[in-house]
Amino acid sequence: MAACFSTGDYGGALTVCHPDIEMQDWHLILGAPDAPEDWYQGLEGAGRWVAEWLELASEPRIEPEDFMPVDKERLVITGMASGAAKRSEVSFEVPWAAVFTMRDGKVARMALFRTKAEALEAVGLSE
Repeated sequence: MAACFSTGDYGGALTVCHPDIEMQDWHLILGAPDAPEDWYQGLEGAGRWVAEWLELASEPRIEPEDFMPVDKERLVITGMASGAAKRSEVSFEVPWAAVFTMRDGKVARMALFRTKAEALEAVGLSE
């Protein structure tokens, strides 16, 4: 999924999602003060997550930088999200972190965090 995001292949990212995937609202990584704590459910929800991300930005990118296995099912990934807001044309580049949980060889859950420390804490680790 992360490799697909980094190349802009958002449709390809959906092919590695578990049918019951849960994806946390991406507004969180942009640091929006009123970011909803919503979760997108299932493949339909994952498709909405992608569509809303593409509506927000011109040339959006979600670049993974560091992959840290936690256990057989979980992985902490950190990276950078970038693009330009379509409405204001203001460029953005923000760090992000996520805990990916795998099931049956596919991504079953993607919890987002603003920092690596927050993601590590969520899985019981520290920097």
